[in-house]
Amino acid sequence: MSKIVDIYNNVQLLPKSEQQDWLTVQVGSISAGEIIELSLYIQNNIIEDACFRVHGCGYAIALCAHYCHSLKGQPLATLNQWSPEVLAENFALPEAKYHALALLDQARQACVQKGY
Repeated sequence: MSKIVDIYNNVQLLPKSEQQDWLTVQVGSISAGEIIELSLYIQNNIIEDACFRVHGCGYAIALCAHYCHSLKGQPLATLNQWSPEVLAENFALPEAKYHALALLDQARQACVQKGY
């Protein structure tokens, strides 16, 4: 729980601009109470930057922040190698908050399906 609180209190990965060459996906719905918008800036098959916007619970915000931070500088293939189970274990995520992890995984899959 302390990892979640620390990341939530120190979010530094909000999108800086509305550049046209970012790969951006949005999953979730306002009626369901959570939306994740994940944006990746990719050059030469390297994820140069990763940002997000979340409307939802603090767990979703912290998980997205951690995920985006871990993507920076990684090969694009990293999108296919991510394991939500490992992230849940690292954060000792309560089962009641797995919805945030599932939504983040949907955003990851949407990025892969969008052409990368």
